[in-house]
Amino acid sequence: MTKKEFLLLEAKSRQVVKVSMNYVDMAQDLHSGLLLSQIIYWFLPSKSGKSKLRVKRNDKIWLAKKREDWWKETRLTPRQVDKALNNLIKRGYLEKRLFKFAGEPTTHITVIWENFLSVFSSMSRFCFDETVGYSGIPINQTVNSNSPNETIPYTETTTENTNINTIGQINSIASQKVSSQAVKESVNKITFSKFWTLYPRKISKPNAFKAWLKINPDDTLFNRICNAVVKQMTEGNALAVREDGGKQFIPHPASWLNAGRWDDELTVEPDPTTTELSEEQKQANREARKKMSKGMLE
Repeated sequence: MTKKEFLLLEAKSRQVVKVSMNYVDMAQDLHSGLLLSQIIYWFLPSKSGKSKLRVKRNDKIWLAKKREDWWKETRLTPRQVDKALNNLIKRGYLEKRLFKFAGEPTTHITVIWENFLSVFSSMSRFCFDETVGYSGIPINQTVNSNSPNETIPYTETTTENTNINTIGQINSIASQKVSSQAVKESVNKITFSKFWTLYPRKISKPNAFKAWLKINPDDTLFNRICNAVVKQMTEGNALAVREDGGKQFIPHPASWLNAGRWDDELTVEPDPTTTELSEEQKQANREARKKMSKGMLE
């Protein structure tokens, strides 16, 4: 094969996966961004405008796919798929269930659109309108860039139909990106809501969220914090509610977070048989998950 033949072959190749850099940033992981890109592909309408997916349960559209099947589409191993999927679920972008498909138990995935779009929208200052384009400028209209002689055609931004040839174009596209701080804040709103549901004394929520942003916990630290809250809520410990329902001696959540008190030693070791969440706490968690799925974060 000659170089010319190779280039022609690759130019026509369909053995490619379109990966959104926005999704990689949202997931803060390359494998997770790759998997999310392919999942979103399946939820996009076909060329005829119809859904590619046919499974509908609980008023939701689901993508049915076994962990081994992703290799053909993404070259991710089952182990990599598991890790990426867990990351996306913890960030609140996806929901996973096990349903029967073609007579076999199969993983089903759906997008929690409220959470996904909340974070995705923070990646750009403007929403896309198919009749107007980005920034409220008609799609085929040109505008002046930094140089009087340069114009920028505003089209839907994809690698397939957009060429960046001028500094003005680069600056224009870059100006539509927000800082990583905005993305971090959007992601942390989801994890903070889970902490807030668990914490027994709900006071000074804005200050608590500021403390949470400073910590910016990864998955491991997030689990440590939540586990510590549950254990410290047992009788005789720092977050225990008094028998009469009093909570005045429980630290403010912001103070507890700022002091790193998830690492405190327990005053009274909890009974191993009672370390699981109470039914009341489990119900509170269920309610929180319902609110998150409806985009009703407080």
